[in-house]
Amino acid sequence: MSSIEQIQTFIAVASHGSFAEASRQLALSTSAVSARVQALEQRLGVRLLQRNTRSLRLTDEGQRYFEHCRDALQQLQEAEQALSQQGVPSGLLRLSVPTDLVMAPFARLLAAFRRQYAQIEIEVHLSDKTVDLIRAPVDLAIRGRDPGSPELIARPLGQAELVMVVCPALYPANMEGERLPLLDPLNIRQQLPPLATWPHSEVRSQHLGLTRQLCLQGQGAALLPLALCREDIEQGRLQQIATDFALPPLPLYLVYPNRHQQPARLRTFINFVLENVTNYPLV
Repeated sequence: MSSIEQIQTFIAVASHGSFAEASRQLALSTSAVSARVQALEQRLGVRLLQRNTRSLRLTDEGQRYFEHCRDALQQLQEAEQALSQQGVPSGLLRLSVPTDLVMAPFARLLAAFRRQYAQIEIEVHLSDKTVDLIRAPVDLAIRGRDPGSPELIARPLGQAELVMVVCPALYPANMEGERLPLLDPLNIRQQLPPLATWPHSEVRSQHLGLTRQLCLQGQGAALLPLALCREDIEQGRLQQIATDFALPPLPLYLVYPNRHQQPARLRTFINFVLENVTNYPLV
C-alpha cells in the first residue's frame, strides 16, 4: 500500500468525520479504511485520530497534519489539471450560503460565472450553521454579520439595509408602532435603546425567512433586511415603519481559508465575485 493511498484515506476520514462516510466515498470497506489510517499512524509514530464507538476527532498533531496534507494534495490536483486542461480552471467548487440569502441575484451570478468558466462545477450547500471551513469539505462561504475565525479571510460584499416592517392590518394610522410586539431575528434590539421597551412577539425565530412569514401573518413588527421584504413593501403586503433612530446595516462577506496555495478554480471564483458584486448585488 502506498503512502499516498494512506494519506488520501486519512484526508477523507478527517474531512467527513466518519470512517463509514469515508468508506462510502472511497468505495472501500470500513475495515480497509481503518487499516490504512492505522498504518499511517504507525509509519508516522503519532496518533492522528482519537476515536471510540461514538465519536471521532483529530488530535492536535492530526489537525496540523491534515491541513498540510490537504493543501499538498490540492496542489498536486492543480498541477494535473493545468496539464490536462492546458491551464483552464476546472474541478468542483463547494459553497456554503445562508438559507436567507436572496437567491435571484445569486443564481444570476452563478449562471454568469458558469458561462465564462464552464469547466468549473459548483455545489451549493444551504445552511444557517457556521461551517468549519478549515475541516469541512467546503471551499468558501457567504456569511452575514460575523465572518468567523481569524484564520479565515473575509472579503466584504456589501451591507444590507435593515428596515422595520409590519403587516398593514396591525398598523392603522392611529396606532403607535411601539405598542406592537417585535420580531428580532438578528438580536439587534440590545444595540438600540429605543427598542428596549418593545414587547417580544410570542412567536420568535432566528430565521429571517420564517420571521418574514410571521410578520406577514400579523405576529408583530419585524426587523428585516430590505432586500428580503422589498417586494412585500412595494405590493402592500408589508408596511415600512419609519424610525427616529438609525438601524445598523448587516454586512455580508465572502469567506475562505487563509492558505498560501489556493486552487485555480477557487481563485477564479473569488475574483469573479468581487469584480461583479455591483452587477449582481447580494444585499
